[in-house]
Amino acid sequence: MKSFFKNVLATITGIIIFLLLIFFVFAIIAASTNSTPIISSKSTLHIKLNGPVKEKAENPDQFEMIFDKNLNPDLGQIVNAIKLAKEDSKIKGIYLDPVLPEMGYASATILRNALKDFKSSGKYIYAYSEFYTPLTYYISSVADSIFLSPNGIVQMTGFASSIPFLKEFSDNLGIKWNIFYAGQFKSATEPLRYNKMSDQNRFQLHEFFNGLYKNTKDSILSVRNINSDSLESFVNNFKGLFPQNAIKYGLVDSLIYQIDFTRLLKEKNGISEKKKLKLVSVNKYRKGAKKPKIKTGKNKIAVIYMEGDIVDGGKKAGSISPEKFAKAFDDVLRKDNIKGVVLRVNSPGGSGSASDEILRAVDRVKEAGKPVIVSMGDYAASGGYYISCHADTIVADANSLTGSIGVFGILPEFKELMNDKLKIHFDSVKTHKMSLAFSPQYNLSDDARKLMQSYIENFYEQFLNTVAKGRHMTRDEVHKIAQGRIWLGATAKDIGLVDVLGNLDKAIELCAEKANLEDYRLTKYPRVKTNFMQQIIMQLSEETNVDSKILNSKYIKGFKPLLEVINDDARIAEPQAKLPFEVEFR
Repeated sequence: MKSFFKNVLATITGIIIFLLLIFFVFAIIAASTNSTPIISSKSTLHIKLNGPVKEKAENPDQFEMIFDKNLNPDLGQIVNAIKLAKEDSKIKGIYLDPVLPEMGYASATILRNALKDFKSSGKYIYAYSEFYTPLTYYISSVADSIFLSPNGIVQMTGFASSIPFLKEFSDNLGIKWNIFYAGQFKSATEPLRYNKMSDQNRFQLHEFFNGLYKNTKDSILSVRNINSDSLESFVNNFKGLFPQNAIKYGLVDSLIYQIDFTRLLKEKNGISEKKKLKLVSVNKYRKGAKKPKIKTGKNKIAVIYMEGDIVDGGKKAGSISPEKFAKAFDDVLRKDNIKGVVLRVNSPGGSGSASDEILRAVDRVKEAGKPVIVSMGDYAASGGYYISCHADTIVADANSLTGSIGVFGILPEFKELMNDKLKIHFDSVKTHKMSLAFSPQYNLSDDARKLMQSYIENFYEQFLNTVAKGRHMTRDEVHKIAQGRIWLGATAKDIGLVDVLGNLDKAIELCAEKANLEDYRLTKYPRVKTNFMQQIIMQLSEETNVDSKILNSKYIKGFKPLLEVINDDARIAEPQAKLPFEVEFR
């Protein structure tokens, strides 16, 4: 018995010691992570752009930095680092290192403008890459010098969109899609009902890409000494495949190997070749740089970042739902010192009912006498426009993608697949004719089809009237520019869907003016308040989210319309106010 108690006590003691060791290990990691880095003189701010560049990171820095030292900073963090570096005597210049960032042209414009402002300090910006895409070259074009690897490529080939169409594939499987939509340009369901683009979709994509290319080209020509016709020849004939042409046509300034570029930076900073180049990442710099004094005024402007698909529920990072932003709107309504709201919308849309719920919260803020300004990011389309349209002022970038005022719904039928292909047969008992009307195991009746189309058209009318109310237009005036059509921000301003061209700073400035504020500070949403262990569990659960990884796999992204319908989480039969396609910028 003594031996038993001795062993139990030893085991308990061992467990306690083990837990204490774990605690101290995490404490040491956390302490080392939170220590302030020392920024040396003659340093270069290294801005590496690769992977997703979010509007606002939703995970706490402590957890991110412990487990991923190279985690991408968000757009605001990059811009703030550039602003601090402009005034920091320890920072001699910026090394812009564009790889393959995942961001749109509105976000790229914010970054590009911050770099242009940095140049006014007299400090240098050098861009170096082995591969420039239209997006990364657009950002890099403001650099004092653009360098390319001697075997590099400048892939300036214009813009395009290639859409897979799944109708014949679905027919062969025995899957039928009942499609309901309102708006002749609302092309979200075309991959399931056609084998090629409709004339309307081809037209709107052509207009969108032409407008985007013109804006990009004009911006490049404004800072580079390049002839317009020469640039057209370069792009049209993919001359950038050969690096010597990039020099010849004036798109880059020098062909240089990475090791020689490093030596060049040392010379520029006055560092001996025998010493190490002092590169400071954005993550390190924003922790070590001297911060400006934080405004302590009582009055606040709430900046609410709404980024991702609009969904009915949940609080998942990278999505928008009424539940997720309930606290933000409740704070705005409860707290007298929050005098105004800026909604930063970066969304292709999604659930119609969730969009309407969020718009009601926006209306409540306005009813409370607090101004609401919308700042559009890369996207504010369909449901993204729906939640924006009642703002006092809508601010968009010239390259923001907006509009897409239209609705669709999808109901799949698997009867042929089940009966003829898989030999699985269903039988049923029901009390009323509509009891199984929308079950995918049975054919959709004419009555059910008419009911669904009426449902979709009714929501479209609601969409038109909602926009008309917010934009002070008639229903017919909105319908003329709606019908699911997408618009560039600059054109959207011309037709009345947008008020002002500008960025987030402009929207904040307008909000302060409308609220009659001179002294104010910002409070930002959403906020994530989780303890350390909860963050670990959240991270692990996200890493094992197989559905999400499959749906976003680059190999099957074209089949996303089909997979979203099959996916259990999709409530695709309800009205979807969503962008009709995905646009990827590289």
